Amino acid sequence: RAEDVHIQHDAQAWEDNYILKLEGSSFLRIQNLTFDALNAHHCNILQLRGMVDSLYVLSCEFNGSDQYDASSGGIIVLSKQHNFHHEFFINNTFRNGSQTMQLNLTYSPSFPGEFHLKNNRFLHAGYQPVYFFKISYPVIINNYMESSAYGIYLGYATSGLKIENNYIRAPYGSGISIIQSVLPQSSPGLIDNNFIVCNNDFTNRDAVHLYSSDTIDFFFNNISMNSDNNSYVPFDCQYGKDIGLNYTHFSNQVTA
Repeated sequence: RAEDVHIQHDAQAWEDNYILKLEGSSFLRIQNLTFDALNAHHCNILQLRGMVDSLYVLSCEFNGSDQYDASSGGIIVLSKQHNFHHEFFINNTFRNGSQTMQLNLTYSPSFPGEFHLKNNRFLHAGYQPVYFFKISYPVIINNYMESSAYGIYLGYATSGLKIENNYIRAPYGSGISIIQSVLPQSSPGLIDNNFIVCNNDFTNRDAVHLYSSDTIDFFFNNISMNSDNNSYVPFDCQYGKDIGLNYTHFSNQVTA
């Protein structure tokens, strides 16, 4: 059980701001562990560098400190110059931190570049739970995400995309943002059966935003906004083509 083994660290500077660093380490399974970052500002827990392939992170708890901005020192799972074929984060719980997971790749990963994020809980992410840049094939399924600001950001998905059956609470908007992701006609991206809530009275982004992205099906989603700002809408698509939009419920409950 994860509660039986705790690994704790009170980082004092950027140089020691991690509990576990994997660099050029593949075919690893990390399971049933609890990681506690004790410093109020430095709470990186897992750092990934170089080729870290076939990594399984299963049924672990990651506890950061309360963060209310996008500070890089508060990111719980952080990658730098990272590469992989397949990675899996399944049945984990993440608490606090600024961004929960930031995989910001300089180059697209080795084919197929699949990253599986399934059945996880993201509790009180200070800025946003997921920021993926140049992950070729993100698979985000059955997650519970609650944030103080925003939700999922994906940039440059190319060979596949699946976001389904997630609960995403992003008070200020951007429950899902997909940027410059062009999917093949033979394998359209799929965003389906998600429940997205943007419930702050002063929402400052669209609930769902697609920009310069092609060949994505958006089916059976529920999107709820509660905003006084008429500049932002439940669904916004700019410079995209072949976007399928069906069986989706939109609610924009503007307050008095």
